[in-house]
Amino acid sequence: MSETEGNTPQRPEPETTPSGIPSQRQRWLKYGLNVAVLILAVVAIVIFANWIAHRRYVRLDFTDTRRYSLSEQTTQLLRNVDGDIRITTLYAEDSARRELLRRVDDLLDEYERRSGRVDVRHIDPALDVEERDAFIQEVVKRYAGQMGQQREALEGARASFETIRSFAEEQTQNAIPDALSKLGQAESVDRRVTELLKQLNRLFLRLGDTLTQVENQVDEALSQDLPDFGAARSQIRSPLQQIEANVLQPAIDQFNQTIDASGTPDVVQDVLLGLRDQYREMDQTVSGVLEKLDQSSSEGNYGELREKLRQNNSIVVTVDNAGGSGGGESGGEDSGRDVAVLTLDEMFPNRIRAAMAGNQVQPEQGYQGEE
Repeated sequence: MSETEGNTPQRPEPETTPSGIPSQRQRWLKYGLNVAVLILAVVAIVIFANWIAHRRYVRLDFTDTRRYSLSEQTTQLLRNVDGDIRITTLYAEDSARRELLRRVDDLLDEYERRSGRVDVRHIDPALDVEERDAFIQEVVKRYAGQMGQQREALEGARASFETIRSFAEEQTQNAIPDALSKLGQAESVDRRVTELLKQLNRLFLRLGDTLTQVENQVDEALSQDLPDFGAARSQIRSPLQQIEANVLQPAIDQFNQTIDASGTPDVVQDVLLGLRDQYREMDQTVSGVLEKLDQSSSEGNYGELREKLRQNNSIVVTVDNAGGSGGGESGGEDSGRDVAVLTLDEMFPNRIRAAMAGNQVQPEQGYQGEE
């Protein structure tokens, strides 16, 4: 074979074979185009399905207890709600069993999906301390009216401490020394009366420090982010009750017994009558303060709010009505009605009771807190 014959270039492969069968190149183009079209179609379907799912979310619930279903009443409420509803959870991941936390989260997510007016926010009280404190202050503002009434009542009762201090100072500096001096000059005096006056003098000398300690405790209870009005009321009430029951009333009874006893000298009767009037007046003052404290003992739903929020396993629902009445800045009596608080255990009470009793949970024993 010659050099010329060995270097003869090969002829290009025809687009099709003589029999009409597509060439390898044609097959690559055809199959590649089909794959590309298929990929684009799948991507389009996925995007469209996600768009539909986002706009019209549907969840099929096949659980026996309708775990992922809402009652018709709740569904209707979510459709017709005319205000913004914020649901805030205040619990850590280890505050309850994981199964319960998942159940709660699923339910709250369902609320948020069903209505654009519902917003769910999760705050871990242990990790998000500043956010938790800011939220607490936001909620507390809604109870401005109830809290103002409580503070007013407590401050009125606390003001009686100054009256008691003045009474104690008058007794130790003037009334008791003068009475002991006059009784010492009398011919016959019941020794129990003089001992009582000396005991009262010692007690009144210490009373000022006792009241100061109580006032410090009250200040501490009221300075908390969630003021403890119950504790402050109890702290104020305790010394007032003791003064009334253990000081004033026993002294008045002893004065009356000595005054009414036969053979009591006139000078002794005059001294004790003067003291008795002073102690009766003070007793009426303390009794009136205690009565007002009892009348203001109801904290409304603020007390319940405080107790549940302190447990750090709560779900707080706040409502801002379209008319703007949901805010607490006005401090009206109805402010607290726009707040509801549930603990985790209260979310599914019937389910928990059934589990404790070893019974099978029925569908109607599911979530009982929707209302």
